[in-house]
Amino acid sequence: MLKCWRSTPPVSSPACALRTLRLAAPLLILALISACSLMPNQQTFSVDEVEQALLPIADIAIETGQMETAQRLYRRLLDVDPESHAARMGLGDVAFKERHSADAVDWYLDAQTYATTPAQLYDALLWHGRAALDAGQLEVARRSFEQLTDARAADVPTITVAWALNGIGLTLLLEGDLHGAVAFMEKAVRSAPSEQKFADNLARAWAMLADAPAPQNTPSTPPAEPREVVEPVAEAVEPVTEAVETEAEAVEPVTEVAEAETEVAEAETEAVEPVTEVAEAVEPATEPDVTMSVDDNEERSSA
Repeated sequence: MLKCWRSTPPVSSPACALRTLRLAAPLLILALISACSLMPNQQTFSVDEVEQALLPIADIAIETGQMETAQRLYRRLLDVDPESHAARMGLGDVAFKERHSADAVDWYLDAQTYATTPAQLYDALLWHGRAALDAGQLEVARRSFEQLTDARAADVPTITVAWALNGIGLTLLLEGDLHGAVAFMEKAVRSAPSEQKFADNLARAWAMLADAPAPQNTPSTPPAEPREVVEPVAEAVEPVTEAVETEAEAVEPVTEVAEAETEVAEAETEAVEPVTEVAEAVEPATEPDVTMSVDDNEERSSA
């Protein structure tokens, strides 16, 4: 650590300076807190002076991971200035970093009410959307991001708009709209090409879209003769066929009756023949009658 700091000036070695600051931050914070507590008359300081003294210390506490110290300092500032926008944003940052996203949403939303400049409002909107997205409040996050991408908000910084476009893309991604997510993430990359996070998110969205199954085209109208309907109809026809066959079989006895009637007719014809023979047998009996009639006539003439 000392070798790094001595060999290279702190100005040209930000990483070394940051490590040094993180090590010295706890001692610096304790010293400043002790100095503030030993002041004989704190009411003589203005709100701006207290804010200027506490905010840098609180910010360093967050950067070094000392969340309890940062929270205590932000709440101290809020006690001094109940309308402090910075104190609410700081408490939202603490909650967000501790993964208390729902609490962070409330703090960032409250900070919007106490924003005194457009820049403060845009900052509160952006972080409110990010916290809501992390808390799973997708619709709340979308509304906050859309206020930043609104065409009427022409004075919103480009990088803030890019973060809002990326946020909308992430919201759509979580909702399952992969095409919409890719469209908004592409806008974010075009707005801030140097921001690597946007490019990484876009690459992930493209990969998810490539792995997604292709949508199946469903017909707008059902088929005229679906297979499920044809099969029952075919089965229903079979009993009708059987009924026809039964009727055909039923016709056969009728044919037999006709044949029986023909045989009866032939029998009757044969029965008539003896009658003819009887008639022929009667003829000789008829001749004597005629003869007798002739003799009678002769007797009448002779007399």
